[in-house]
Amino acid sequence: MNLLTGDYSTSRTDVTESGMSVARTSSSRGADRGWQAQGERLTVNQRQIGVDTTGFVTSGATAERSTVRGHDNSTDSLRLVSSGTDSYAAIGADHAMATGMKGGRTYRLTGWIHVPSATGLNPDYGDRGLRLVGFTRTGGTYAMVTSAKAGYTDGWQQLTVDVTVPKDATEAFFRLYNGMAAGGKEVFFDDLSLKEILAPFGPQ
Repeated sequence: MNLLTGDYSTSRTDVTESGMSVARTSSSRGADRGWQAQGERLTVNQRQIGVDTTGFVTSGATAERSTVRGHDNSTDSLRLVSSGTDSYAAIGADHAMATGMKGGRTYRLTGWIHVPSATGLNPDYGDRGLRLVGFTRTGGTYAMVTSAKAGYTDGWQQLTVDVTVPKDATEAFFRLYNGMAAGGKEVFFDDLSLKEILAPFGPQ
């Protein structure tokens, strides 16, 4: 029993053979419940797209402020229309330590996505299309972490992705993915939030 967190955990080793073992551990608390969100890292415009597309960098897509489709009570959102391969909008910067992120820290991006039925749920880039995606680079190697993919059309749904930036990372950035290769496929994003998350007593 952890007296600070209230977590009760047990573990046992099932098999040991040839110097290798298989073990199981169970916990009374979810592994992500100790995370505490810190201050917002995005500007008001990046979160709500209430003025223009300042704060986004696109590739293979065009971005514009939509004033006819927004999440919840808003009428504004980021309309991302595919115009080439690997279509996305990076938040703040691409291929950089974006939004002031630092090595050795963990960040959570949340946002809402709306996929019209005309766009569909089968992006050409199936491993990252219709998702929130975080990238880090250490040396010459990129690592990618994705949210769940949008699961239905013609309705808003929330996506979340957590990224831990390695201490020696030289790049860390997030992208909002359209992921369609064919031109003219639109996807909408709204109510974005990016915060560092801390676990002062461990992630449990």
